[in-house]
Amino acid sequence: MKEIFLRLVVVLLTVLLSTSCATLINTRTVRVNVFSDTDSVKVHFNNDSLNWHNLPTNIDVIRSKNNLMITTQKDTTQKQIEVKRRLSTAFWLGNLSFGPFDVLGYIVDLTNHKRFTYPKTIFIDYNNNRYYTLQKSLYNNQIKFSPIKTMNLINPGFELSYEREFGRKFSTQVSAAYLVDCFYTTPYDDYSGYRIMFEEKLFFFKQNNFRQYISLETGYYAASMKSYAYFVPKEIERGDELYYESQYKDIFNLKRTGVIINAKYGMQFLIRQFTIDYTIGLGVIIHNIKHSNRLNPDDKMVSPRHPNIYYMMEREGKHSMPNFPMTLKLGYSF
Repeated sequence: MKEIFLRLVVVLLTVLLSTSCATLINTRTVRVNVFSDTDSVKVHFNNDSLNWHNLPTNIDVIRSKNNLMITTQKDTTQKQIEVKRRLSTAFWLGNLSFGPFDVLGYIVDLTNHKRFTYPKTIFIDYNNNRYYTLQKSLYNNQIKFSPIKTMNLINPGFELSYEREFGRKFSTQVSAAYLVDCFYTTPYDDYSGYRIMFEEKLFFFKQNNFRQYISLETGYYAASMKSYAYFVPKEIERGDELYYESQYKDIFNLKRTGVIINAKYGMQFLIRQFTIDYTIGLGVIIHNIKHSNRLNPDDKMVSPRHPNIYYMMEREGKHSMPNFPMTLKLGYSF
């Protein structure tokens, strides 16, 4: 009988412990990174006034049901900021995977301070004596230049961008480009045009000198150029005996316009007031392509045997193409 009782106790304890995720998963401490918008600020945590830390710093803070008290000091002035504790993700979601034992898991976790956590990133606004859990930028404006786009194989040009931050998570970027083939990366003559882009960014991760974001970008471009291609009379089809003999070369004016829509992921690296902004994405361009000054506008363009991006960008009419934007921008913050 005693052996059965001991087994039941062991089983019960096993169930209780295995279903309490915060108690098992969370460590006793949580690593907190602290930054400030003011130089020469030092801090201590809770009542530990013997251990001061110069900012920026990171420290392992003991999880507690109490809020985290941060005392800041610059010169001889001290201020105190109260950082609210919150329940951890392991407490809320971890116990949901154990079905009927969910309640037992929550009961065990409610007796343990490991269920609490603090923000991993704390940015202190020293003058206003408050904090943010995402870093508030010291500079809200950026001017950027994209060197890679000067050598684009389809629409090269000089592009300048202006970005303005609104709050801690959002920013809006406007870009304008003068399209010109300075480095002869396209097969066209007299290439010229413009491009205007608007991009709205959502920052989901910020540290002192590194950020990540997702964005939605829309824009419009127009470009004109001289091009050449081979044509055949419209009544002759590929496979006809005269198909190759009837081809002729024509030089004509080409005008392209397009609406651009991109979804992007980006990273920003901050080095003092300088910025490196790198993005990749996936989108679509809706082209409208027109020819003029053709020898015979009714004749049709000869299609290549193999895929050719320039043929697709010269084929007259309205059509959509996938877009894979990849951009590197160098900027200055102010």
